[in-house]
Amino acid sequence: MKKNNIIFFYEKLKSRIALSMLIIFGLLTIFTNLEAKVKGNQEITKQTISQDVQSANSIYPPIGRDWIQVKIPLSVGYYSTADSQHKNISSNMYKIDNLSDYPVKIELSGFVGNDGISNPIITGIRDLSMVLDTTSISLVTNGISENFNDTDKSSNLYILGSGSTSPASGNFKGQSSGVFSFTGATDSNIDIKKELLLDNQLNFTLTGLDGDGNIPSDKTTLEVHDIEIKLGNPWNAEDNYDQGKNELGNNLSFDKVVVSGDIPDINNPGVYTVSYNYRDVTKAAKVIVSNEISFMNQTWDIIKGPNTMGKDNYLIAMQNSIGKSKFSNLNTYYINDTAWDGYQDSIVKPIVEKWYSDNISGTVYENNVLPIILPNPKFENMKILGWTSHNSGEGNDFAYLQINQPGSYPTKIDNVYGTKKAFLMSGSDLSNGNGPYGQLSYAAIDHLDKIYSLGIGTNWLRTPGYNYQQASVLYPGYYQLGGQSLSNNFDVVPSLVVHLE
Repeated sequence: MKKNNIIFFYEKLKSRIALSMLIIFGLLTIFTNLEAKVKGNQEITKQTISQDVQSANSIYPPIGRDWIQVKIPLSVGYYSTADSQHKNISSNMYKIDNLSDYPVKIELSGFVGNDGISNPIITGIRDLSMVLDTTSISLVTNGISENFNDTDKSSNLYILGSGSTSPASGNFKGQSSGVFSFTGATDSNIDIKKELLLDNQLNFTLTGLDGDGNIPSDKTTLEVHDIEIKLGNPWNAEDNYDQGKNELGNNLSFDKVVVSGDIPDINNPGVYTVSYNYRDVTKAAKVIVSNEISFMNQTWDIIKGPNTMGKDNYLIAMQNSIGKSKFSNLNTYYINDTAWDGYQDSIVKPIVEKWYSDNISGTVYENNVLPIILPNPKFENMKILGWTSHNSGEGNDFAYLQINQPGSYPTKIDNVYGTKKAFLMSGSDLSNGNGPYGQLSYAAIDHLDKIYSLGIGTNWLRTPGYNYQQASVLYPGYYQLGGQSLSNNFDVVPSLVVHLE
């Protein structure tokens, strides 16, 4: 067992005993490597035990520190007496009581000077031993002190059984107290006319045992698992945690577990590693934030999840194109200065809605499609932002960024006025709101990269472009929103809002 080297200092008891021609009087201050409290004229000590799995540099205390309750004298003494011509050394009897619920092992682990470091002062002593019930331990032999520290040597005093009123269950039933005293002999050449006071220190090590009298092993366990969550779904650290046991083998509540590592971003697809730690046991689990979901027997990309669309609701985009088309047969996004919505007058809108009618309407898939409305800026909104006319003037960065803010014109679920249908996404559905034109969200970037890898190029959005002759698009490899001329033939990629549990 590795010794705990923490030493707590106490005031030494240095009162003299009035004896006829007192020659040798040894004061031994008792030190244990435990936290101690005084009870009467004795101390109650507490200590944890070591565990086999504990690493050498562990910051965690050994198991059992809080279950040791031992009463042990703070100071003991030995002396020579006149009736033996000061040849013999003897002492009073001292008692150690185990008040713990568990057995405790008591060891003598040091005999040193009163500074806790130097060799003990043994002037005038030839032999000195600590006497127990059935054995004795030599401290000085032929004028040479035992060096416990250099050899990391310790001597067992007692293994004491529980002395509490509610002992732990187990097979060890030893006595709960033990006694010790000192005996020895002085040097033959001491001057019996001079008093000699020796002040040294004994170190005791106390080890808590289990109910069977064995050193408990650390029973800490942790069980975690990898999980996959869909984009936008909530995540808590406890979601990866299965169960655990504490150092004593009892169920480990999650609030005792230290969580570190990655913080999963539920809006950013990827793999995150989260660490779970208790004492010296650490387990890692993966959190996979996926922006893919299965619908209609094919894989779709999640653009927005339940954190913005509502529980189990997803705005999803197809990973395929249903064809190429111009946005409009017009030369301007708005048909006139009072136009409500250029998307309504486009030729891509009926293409998308026909795809819905041919593939989803009247099928079981429609049960999962949610009714939506498709906000889009009117010309008067663009005029407020700086456009001069529906058919003249340039746009500006400020206006384009404003209409692409996430809260400006996002697709919305509306169970009263909405319609179940496919649609083209808006800039607000895809932008994170940062400039200069509307940077794409992580989910939008992942979607764009994926469809580009599948051979899909620039594709239309329903939002106005940078100026009156453009509609917005997603460009492969360009992670900002942009505008392109309405007459270009670009891919048409449908989107839906669905409820999938």
